[in-house]
Amino acid sequence: MKRVWIVVALMAALGAGLQTVAQTASELLQKGIYTQETLGDLDSAIKIYKQLLSAANENRLYAAQAQYRLAICLLAKGDVGEATKAFQRVIEHYPEQKDLADKARERMPGALKLLPAPWAESEVMEARLKSAGGMTAGAMGYSIEPAPGDPARRWLIRTRTNTMMFQYGSRVTVDRATFQPVASEYLYPTAQSLVEYQPRQARIRMKGKDSVSTIDLDAPTYDNEQCMYLLRRLPLAPGFKATVPLLTPAGVIVKASIETTALEEVEVPAGKFRAYKVQISPANQTVWISADGPRYLVKWEGSGIVVELTAVRSGQPTAPATYLDDQLGISLSAPGDWSFQKIAFPTEKPGNPFTVLLLDPQMTAVCTLWVVPKKKEAGQPDLRSEAEKWAEGQTNVRKGYKIRAESWQSRQVGGRPALSYVADCADLFDASRKMVDYVTLVRGEGLAVQFTAQLETDELDGFRKRFDPILESLQLR
Repeated sequence: MKRVWIVVALMAALGAGLQTVAQTASELLQKGIYTQETLGDLDSAIKIYKQLLSAANENRLYAAQAQYRLAICLLAKGDVGEATKAFQRVIEHYPEQKDLADKARERMPGALKLLPAPWAESEVMEARLKSAGGMTAGAMGYSIEPAPGDPARRWLIRTRTNTMMFQYGSRVTVDRATFQPVASEYLYPTAQSLVEYQPRQARIRMKGKDSVSTIDLDAPTYDNEQCMYLLRRLPLAPGFKATVPLLTPAGVIVKASIETTALEEVEVPAGKFRAYKVQISPANQTVWISADGPRYLVKWEGSGIVVELTAVRSGQPTAPATYLDDQLGISLSAPGDWSFQKIAFPTEKPGNPFTVLLLDPQMTAVCTLWVVPKKKEAGQPDLRSEAEKWAEGQTNVRKGYKIRAESWQSRQVGGRPALSYVADCADLFDASRKMVDYVTLVRGEGLAVQFTAQLETDELDGFRKRFDPILESLQLR
């Protein structure tokens, strides 16, 4: 019986102790509020809030309120850097206090007021890349989807750009609640970098190097590669202005000035849209964001190029991608996450050679299909001669270009005679990168076609397993 009474007494004492701690935290919080709001003594209020936060057995409800009010005091004193850190701590350390965390996001210096995400859970926007003169020079793709490994809390944003000579792109993981970047990867012909975002800094490492550079982040900063999706969440309207800190691939923070200058009608291959015209400086870019519910990136101009939306699709395609030229009688198919883009010149005439880009979703290779209409003549050069002539031309522009003697392969593609080879070479932009060209020539009755894939040497075997079924789907009339 005594043992029972002892347990009961201990429980009562423990309950009384917890009640005392709670009351003390409550009293300190009320004292801080009185000192802050009634007396207007910010320095004393800051000391009181810090005292509450330093308590060994802090009550999380009172601690979160003290942290938030500490941030408000620091902001009122003009200490923007420390206020930003204090608001960030509310968001990161007290996520269960949702109302306070939301208020912290709203009051954080430089924090943007974001609309709910307008896109579907998985979405892909495809666009064509044109020169100022009107030539179709390549293709771009933007996609967003739940991040692998943490789909409930994060999104993965991908961008890619393909031209006949190179491709580049990025992957950015962002927090769903704050839209702040978590990590990013830049994939460029001459450099690849990895960025890890922490509460008040970003750590950047170049691929192949051990050194890490650190960038201090004194305010909420976004990754440059998520910018187009950020624009889609801004409350755009004529006259809207905002300044957005963006971390560029070079590790430089640029304060981008964003201004909505008009609401106008824009026509692109994907259709006609009423769109907000947005000026971005100092990049000197103009972007059009549709004013409808999805708020698509319809068009953007800058640096002598124009990007126009061609299609929007689900991120989980089921139908295959196809390319069809009825006039020449060419058809080609690929898995649905691939796409095709014809390179077109404004002055292009029927019968001229042209190029079609095959856009690899994994960005492993730069893939092109070169189509050359030919007259039906006797005595045309054989495929081996044509392949060797092509390779000879490549030796003038690609360092170390040399066909692997054992790689020659005579084959049939779409019922037509074909010939393939693999050539080693250096990257056009970085001579230290070991690359290969995987080339296949196919002869039809009235034309010749050539597939070329440029990629890193160690990626070849895996890539061919994905690419050969596409190549073999070719049909020539």
